[in-house]
Amino acid sequence: MKRILKKLLCFALAGISIVACGCSGLKPSTGNGNLNTTATVYNYDSGINYNGKKLSFIANGVTEYSILVPDDAEQRVLKVANEISSYALQMTGAKLEIVTNKNYKDGDKVLSLGDTSVFEKSGLDVSNLKHDGYIIKTVGDNVIINSNLARGVQFGGYTFLERFFGIRWLTIYQTHMPEKKDITVYECEIVEEPNYQMRYYMTGGAWASVLQDKEALYFEHMRFIGDSGEEWCQDVGQNHNTSDSHNVGGGGGYVNKFDIDPTDPDGRYLKDSHPEYFTDYTNTAAPSHDICFTNGIDEQGNIKEGQSVASLVVDRMKRSLEKDTERKIQYFMFGHSDYGNAICHCLTCDDRREQIKESGMYLMLANAVVRKVNEWLQKEQGRTVTMVIFAYHQSYDPPVKKTEDGKFEPLSLKNGAKCVADKNLFVRIAPINANYTYSFTSNRQDPTQLAAIHGWEAVGHTFLIWDYNVNFNNYLMYFSNLHYLKENLRFYKDKLNAAYVMNQSSNTAVNMWNDDLKAYVASKLYWNLDWDVEYLMNEFIDLYYGDGADAVREVINIYEDVHAEHRNNNEAFLRKYDAEYESADWQKRYELDQQKNALFKNAIGAGIMLEPPKYISIYALERMINTLNNAIEEIKNTQGSAASEIVIKNINRVKITPMYMILLGYEQYYSVDDKAKLAYAKEVFALIDDLGITKIGEGTANLVANIKQSYGIL
Repeated sequence: MKRILKKLLCFALAGISIVACGCSGLKPSTGNGNLNTTATVYNYDSGINYNGKKLSFIANGVTEYSILVPDDAEQRVLKVANEISSYALQMTGAKLEIVTNKNYKDGDKVLSLGDTSVFEKSGLDVSNLKHDGYIIKTVGDNVIINSNLARGVQFGGYTFLERFFGIRWLTIYQTHMPEKKDITVYECEIVEEPNYQMRYYMTGGAWASVLQDKEALYFEHMRFIGDSGEEWCQDVGQNHNTSDSHNVGGGGGYVNKFDIDPTDPDGRYLKDSHPEYFTDYTNTAAPSHDICFTNGIDEQGNIKEGQSVASLVVDRMKRSLEKDTERKIQYFMFGHSDYGNAICHCLTCDDRREQIKESGMYLMLANAVVRKVNEWLQKEQGRTVTMVIFAYHQSYDPPVKKTEDGKFEPLSLKNGAKCVADKNLFVRIAPINANYTYSFTSNRQDPTQLAAIHGWEAVGHTFLIWDYNVNFNNYLMYFSNLHYLKENLRFYKDKLNAAYVMNQSSNTAVNMWNDDLKAYVASKLYWNLDWDVEYLMNEFIDLYYGDGADAVREVINIYEDVHAEHRNNNEAFLRKYDAEYESADWQKRYELDQQKNALFKNAIGAGIMLEPPKYISIYALERMINTLNNAIEEIKNTQGSAASEIVIKNINRVKITPMYMILLGYEQYYSVDDKAKLAYAKEVFALIDDLGITKIGEGTANLVANIKQSYGIL
């Protein structure tokens, strides 16, 4: 990744929650006046004609405009109307009244949101906009924002605030808002459609069930749609696939979306009446049960007559759809246990597993179920739904074989029935063991992971991607992936036809500085892959860290240099590997493959826990801390406002990473006694507490309170 260069932007420092700055607003970055900007480099000017008509939306704190909404405006439209009005009042002192069609007078100047009378008279057509796509267009003296969906109108309103008010939503708790009295809206036709129907950067507080109002609003401002977002995987539990809602064996196991579990919710104890439906149910200390994937599925991949696991799943889906009177459900997630020891070993499963693998049985069951449900739903409601299966853990290896020409083809049962996803079955791929030091377009990526992804291409047609951007065991550890984030997102869109992309980050914790930066960049790339990543990084850093921005940039560059060095070391081995492999015999090839796999498993950024001394020097870590401390002291000496205190806290969020890394390798770095280590640990955790960080990794072992105890801090 090239070094991050400071760009001259008209940004002042950010502050508390919503912070004003003294500049006159965000100036055009190119000023090219091109109404239909080509997709070479996307920016805040795209779709805006600075040489065209200028609308004085607010002048010196006064406005002639109001916000027009339909008489029956949906909640999302009303929400964004109120937000625009609120920002206008805070920034300029102008009050934008919200009016409905019945109160609108012909000739009034308005910002029109949704299907208003002004929109209807404009002749604009939004019927071809995909997903949450929207249009922002000036028509005469009016500004029109509309979409096929209320959510699209809401997202269009947020883009309007970005482009013309200069608002930037930086983190869950901090927004940049310029201080100015004038808002000018230039002639524009901004049309945006997301690259993926669903997009989601799973950062702090990401599980929908734990979202607070501020966090939920942040995800809307970033134009994300989360796992629990409407119209997508309706009613899916908060866990990976679907929650075991009856808390069987401690609640750690996932059975499937439709409550087919050993303690059936209808009171029929299926574990007693139909033990053949399930795998081992006895291990309550570590739940390991799951359903039998072949129960009720014949050799042709169809559902047999009579009650079975397959027929019960169909029944549960029907019940959900019958309750869905508004017909909002479009997708069902059909999950499996996370535990590899949960697979069924009945004679039928073992036989079919040899033929089509675990993933093939899973796919065939899902195919049969969604086919049967849609036959019924087409007759009842004239529509269909889609089922989603998870290529994850034991189902990650696709049901394919490699042909002599290096391509993949689906596996088949003995009778010829192929493992191919029906048109109403999507596959959610989660390459958790991939080497995230490299992109999925690189021939340096772990070959087993690439084979799996390309194998699923031969079986499926539409994919959902679960991508990883975090060290699960240490959220504080720097995770070097911005150099491939854009590349991977383009691969998911162009190569895998991804309808859904989710980048998992520190989803169980908040206040992780590296995640906030990446979430900001990803939020823009989800909508347009022609944004310049370096520009977005610098924009965030300048706004969030104010006068400490250069220090933060230097720290990021140190980290990136360290990771680049390790990648170069990896490359030295890989070049040697490439040279030796072609001429090696099978025994040598096996040895080389083992070395290569070990390299990938231990690569920096692969999501595993590495002890800092193994890859970063104490000199680099101390340099980072000194750089940030110097910036903090300079801010203290030259400023004294509440805003500067927020900036200092933001810088400390960066500083805690090298401090914690030193603590993890304290003996190797300093070789001193336990007393000195304890004193340093107290200093580190005092700062962690001050920053509001309560968890620094997945699982209860990574609760800060528990880690403190391990260091003897009570």
